[in-house]
Amino acid sequence: MSRPEPTGENRIVEPEEIFFSTTDAKGIIEKANSVFVDISRYSWDDLIGAPHNIIRHPMMPGAAFLAMWATIQTGEPFCAYVHNLAADGATYTVLATVVPLGEGYLSVRVTPQVPEMLQAAETVYQAARDAEWIAGEQGCGAPERARRGLEAVQAALEQAGYPDYGTFMRKALVQEVSVRRRQHRASRGMIDETTLGQLSGQVNRARELVETWLETFDGLSDFSVKAGRTARTLGRAMTESQRTADAITDSREATEASLRPLVTVLTLWSRMDAEIAPLVNGVVADLDAMATSADLTSFRLAVAYIQVESTRSFVSELWAEVDGWQHALPAIDDLSRAVEEAMSEANRRLDEVRELADQAAARTQELAELMAMPTALLTSWQQMASQRELSAGVADLVPQVEEQIGASQAMAAELTDVVAGLHQLAGASNGEFDVSVLAEIRRLGAEVAAGR
Repeated sequence: MSRPEPTGENRIVEPEEIFFSTTDAKGIIEKANSVFVDISRYSWDDLIGAPHNIIRHPMMPGAAFLAMWATIQTGEPFCAYVHNLAADGATYTVLATVVPLGEGYLSVRVTPQVPEMLQAAETVYQAARDAEWIAGEQGCGAPERARRGLEAVQAALEQAGYPDYGTFMRKALVQEVSVRRRQHRASRGMIDETTLGQLSGQVNRARELVETWLETFDGLSDFSVKAGRTARTLGRAMTESQRTADAITDSREATEASLRPLVTVLTLWSRMDAEIAPLVNGVVADLDAMATSADLTSFRLAVAYIQVESTRSFVSELWAEVDGWQHALPAIDDLSRAVEEAMSEANRRLDEVRELADQAAARTQELAELMAMPTALLTSWQQMASQRELSAGVADLVPQVEEQIGASQAMAAELTDVVAGLHQLAGASNGEFDVSVLAEIRRLGAEVAAGR
């Protein structure tokens, strides 16, 4: 089948239009829902058995797909903003999540609702397209063009303050889900005693649990940023503290008898600071681990939300018996499995982040308390220095000491604030996670697929 040429038309995907497809390990489409058929303008016969890149838009850089395959082939979920090309040449833009499922993959697509992140992604894609075009002009094949495009993506994201593409898109999905939750509160759907009605009821229960998680751990992504920032600030503060200590103890006036009490205090402070250093390193490691875990947990919660919402939407399609529902029906089992896996992984992540928060809180609290001791010594030095006539060299150290006191006090206050957040996080409840709900979704999904 020949690919259509883009016509320039932009097809709007409405917020309630959630569509999906499943593929085998090589990306061949096996199942899809009617919304995909409608938006893509391909028939069921055209889609099923076709490679998923049948809808690839020429404006999409190869770097995005290189990043996708590198991620999902390790068993991890992936998400990206994607421009797709319909059979009639229209362009439609979606936020796509791709998760491993059995021997293949499941992709769920929704309309983007965070313009700033979509625009940021487009800026990154442009950098990739430029790099890939240059590589093409140099005679490079598709794999090398995509590799160079991914290098350009990395450079563009670093300039924008993101360490890598995965981190950027995880943040994007978390923000997109937050907007969807605020703007599009879903109804409970149709529930009765039929198998499909029972399935709808179980999916509603799963959705309520995901909502509870999202509300309980609201701000988890923001806290991950704060914890990471505190870790970096703490590391820099210790480096600066050591420089101040070296400058003070290495000064020529340190040997003067009249200044010996001042030097003694500074020596004690310097040694105490050195004793605290290993604890600082431990706290930095704890907070970095906490930030990473919180970031991944927020992402997993967002993935679980998308999977549950896609299943709810598909149950509604089957209930209404929209055109082509018989073709789509077998996919209910795949979606049921995806919900089970997404929610189980999100729950595991929540347990992990609570454990890390508890561990980080204990060590960070210890550090916050210990930091008060060297700060008190410096304050004592400051008071002693104010009562003496100081030589020029020692007088020059006073601003450094005052700056160090202020920095230490600010750092202790920030650590105390982080400790409060860690304690709150460690004590947060996942809610009652009833695994039987997930098993029942799987059972009912298989029953609907077999008997409807």
